[in-house]
Amino acid sequence: MKKYLLIASISGAMAVMMGALGAHKLASIIDSYSLQVFNKAVFYQFIHTLLLMVIVMFNSSSRFLFYSARFIVAGIVLFSGSLYLLSLKSFLNSSIISILGPLTPVGGVCFILSWLTISLYCVKEYKNTKGTL
Repeated sequence: MKKYLLIASISGAMAVMMGALGAHKLASIIDSYSLQVFNKAVFYQFIHTLLLMVIVMFNSSSRFLFYSARFIVAGIVLFSGSLYLLSLKSFLNSSIISILGPLTPVGGVCFILSWLTISLYCVKEYKNTKGTL
């Protein structure tokens, strides 16, 4: 799980940088819808980076938390990454954009799976402690 702390710290720094880029540079050069998409990517990256940090803090060897961490990283790359690029479509080659559209919902599914695997971890812990969390 230590590598996920490194990934989370880098992702957090990147989210701050992307937020600053959106607020200070992109706001004047892309349309308002594209800026909303960009900001949505920043928001989801921040939320899931924080979730990844929480998982790492559990310092658990649980396979559920391990898979949740993997789903979070995949979600950040696929969901936020594709939204960042889609919001900049006016600057990118259109052939790139056509393959990005399907990646966004796959990333969203990864985020959902990350939350569900955490719930499975909680259920397992609940059963292991005979009903007390």
